[in-house]
Amino acid sequence: MTINRPSTAVRPTVVTLVSAVVVGISCVVAAPCAKPMIARCFVGMTLDEVKGLLPTLRLDAQPDGTRNAIVKVDSPMPQVQLNDGALRLTFDKSGRVVSLWYRAATIQDEQQMLKAARQLWGDAVRVQGSDGVNGAGRTYVMNASWDSRCGTEPKLNVVTEGDPPETTVHLGLVRVDD
Repeated sequence: MTINRPSTAVRPTVVTLVSAVVVGISCVVAAPCAKPMIARCFVGMTLDEVKGLLPTLRLDAQPDGTRNAIVKVDSPMPQVQLNDGALRLTFDKSGRVVSLWYRAATIQDEQQMLKAARQLWGDAVRVQGSDGVNGAGRTYVMNASWDSRCGTEPKLNVVTEGDPPETTVHLGLVRVDD
């Protein structure tokens, strides 16, 4: 009876390959995720963390157990003029941010806003627009969204309506399950 044993010359190669795979996996797991932010806040922050950044935060309890807060903050996009901005945060039942939206008026058009948002979140963006007329006159809505990362989907909505036109910007971060 003959017993075939693997060559001892193969063992170092197998060990090297296994080591490379283990090191590669640990690098992927250990790599931190750069969370998108608005006004230094991001999806997943705890209520206490947000209160530390925004001490004037006041919460409104909702019937479903979530809580909302609106607080005045400086523009998160200094390269464009945004006026009278406020940040709205929604907290889940456990006290973590699930969405945040910065809303402000601007004199910029949707293309200038999209360019500024690309500087924050990159060029891989999907854009949809719609034109219409309502009681206030012409209405144009642009919705832009970026691929999700770190459990967050960045969004930009720009609404221009009326005559003379007034533009409102909604810059948002929404929790998603990657």
